[in-house]
Amino acid sequence: GSRWSYFIEVNVSGDFNAEFPKRSKDGRTDRAGNGQPSVVYGGTIEAVRGAVSQPAVLGRTDQYEPVATLTESTKGITTALELLKTISVSCHEPTREASKEFPNLL
Repeated sequence: GSRWSYFIEVNVSGDFNAEFPKRSKDGRTDRAGNGQPSVVYGGTIEAVRGAVSQPAVLGRTDQYEPVATLTESTKGITTALELLKTISVSCHEPTREASKEFPNLL
């Protein structure tokens, strides 16, 4: 099978902490209510039935602005790193139900 890269973005709005407050020390307000930035996980998986992969933390987004690149450091991220206890990605045969919604799967 072919090898695929995947990414998983995890976020909970409003999870402010000392590093990512509702109002920063310089007076900037988190108007969107983001709190801690999204944590992004990633990995690779072989596209063969039964393959399993555990993603690793790649970095985070920004509290205030959309970004095109991740910040590798997770300094200051607290509860956002605890949202998911375990993550695994696995490869399965498509189901009949999925093939109705996505006919190119089978």
